[in-house]
Amino acid sequence: MTEDTDAYACLILAAGSSKRMGKAKLVLKYKDESLILRCVSTVLQDFAPRDTYLVTGAYKDRILDALSVYPQINIIHNDNHLEGMGSSIACGVSKIMEKDYRGILLVLPDQILLEEKNIKEILALHKSNPKAIILSNYGNSKGPPSVFPSQSFSYLTDLQGDKGAKHGIVDKFPLELYNFPLGMFDIDKMEDCKEFDIRD
Repeated sequence: MTEDTDAYACLILAAGSSKRMGKAKLVLKYKDESLILRCVSTVLQDFAPRDTYLVTGAYKDRILDALSVYPQINIIHNDNHLEGMGSSIACGVSKIMEKDYRGILLVLPDQILLEEKNIKEILALHKSNPKAIILSNYGNSKGPPSVFPSQSFSYLTDLQGDKGAKHGIVDKFPLELYNFPLGMFDIDKMEDCKEFDIRD
């Protein structure tokens, strides 16, 4: 972690109910480590715990149990998590806005191929384009990990329901793309678990 990274917050979304999976997918294990612990451990290589924010919702207790080794990170519970991702983003950003950050890195824990180098690279891209929104480009679609500048925070807090962070916001700011084809691999269904040998 560098002093320059302190200007950013990382927002990890872990509030989903995993409807398509039918179980708490973020506590499933990939290479003997739960998905949520793997994600937080990766993030903490570049972010201090005080700048790391995690939104819980469904399976809150199981998520927190899996993260018991990291009690210093900021936990934000979204009582309205059933409304969807937009609600959780708004909830998390509202808390983050209590401090003065240059930008927010948005991360999804089920993108299991995310590595520290990707975080470093996407933050470096934003530092060279501080007013831009940075989206990861998977090839056929775009999304997290993504960086949003402070000027966009108020728009993020207005998100509702299941609308993601791109909805109605991207066209208001310059856009830069970070090439991350492995971002297309996430854990949504039991078939994904079999492909990556993810287990209880």
